[in-house]
Amino acid sequence: MPYLEGCVICKRETTGRMGFATEKGGLVCRECAVEGLKITELSAGTARTLLMATRLPMEKLHVLTTGEVFKKEARKMLTECIKYHLGKTPRCARFIEMMDAI
Repeated sequence: MPYLEGCVICKRETTGRMGFATEKGGLVCRECAVEGLKITELSAGTARTLLMATRLPMEKLHVLTTGEVFKKEARKMLTECIKYHLGKTPRCARFIEMMDAI
């Protein structure tokens, strides 16, 4: 489960835009984002919505309302997580990216 309650490194709360470091498994604050660490930028709203989603039962996820920014940022973060854990880009991810471009 990704760490979304603050910075995965220093454990402080994060505000504003932040990053998600796949190899660390969670959010990182600007102070802990070191060079060489692959970061996916996230807004505070996206991070809060993802945290809320982890706390809801699966059958209640439909109550979350999300906008285009959330969808774009969450898709990018999840795609990076899948690539990292699989060690490659799955074919379905490339297909989804092509469909988004249309």
